[in-house]
Amino acid sequence: MAVYSSVWLAMVALVVTCVRAELSTAMPEEEALVLDVIKDAPKEAVYFLFDIKGTQLTSDNVNKAFEGRPVIYKVKVVGTQRYFVVLESKPGDRAALKDLVIPQATHVEVFTAEHASDFFLYQGVSGLQDNEFVRLDDENLFITEFTMREEGMNLTMIKDNFKEILRSALVANFFDIRGFHLTGCLPFKLIVFIRLSPFRIDRAYLEMSSFVGGPYQLEVKTRPIVNI
Repeated sequence: MAVYSSVWLAMVALVVTCVRAELSTAMPEEEALVLDVIKDAPKEAVYFLFDIKGTQLTSDNVNKAFEGRPVIYKVKVVGTQRYFVVLESKPGDRAALKDLVIPQATHVEVFTAEHASDFFLYQGVSGLQDNEFVRLDDENLFITEFTMREEGMNLTMIKDNFKEILRSALVANFFDIRGFHLTGCLPFKLIVFIRLSPFRIDRAYLEMSSFVGGPYQLEVKTRPIVNI
């Protein structure tokens, strides 16, 4: 019996030793980056972004659906029945959303989001002006969706490219712009409301794409919009 106990104790000691060795092993860089991103992420989303489409949907329908709610931006894509609404989220607000009904909408997507200036700070890039809650004028107003393709890039490259593109995006301080990072989305997506003359759009975004490996690494969709 003593022999069996000794063997069992020796096996336990071996397992404990292996576990300790495993825990003391340096964490691979990419795994450490993932934990770093999770650790520094905000504890709660600050905004809800609604992407609403409906063949018979009107501006009045959208206005009525969001009446009395803390809407920050509410816009229509010109020439379509597509709308984007940004709703401020505060503790206790989510329960009230159970009564939110958007009539005649054929498709509604809801994203949690954070203000771009907050995302910049989490990535270690400071200097973006925070124009939160300031209304944008309709003239030369566009919505742009940035999507990083991330093809052929590891996590280290992605994090480095984030910082590079965010540094390049500081040029937004010279324009009237509002940006939101869509949280919980892969690949990375950024929605921007911007007042920019049409002939400058392609030049500005092509220049930004060079920071993430060229235009094929950054998908950009731009549409004219108006406030509703």
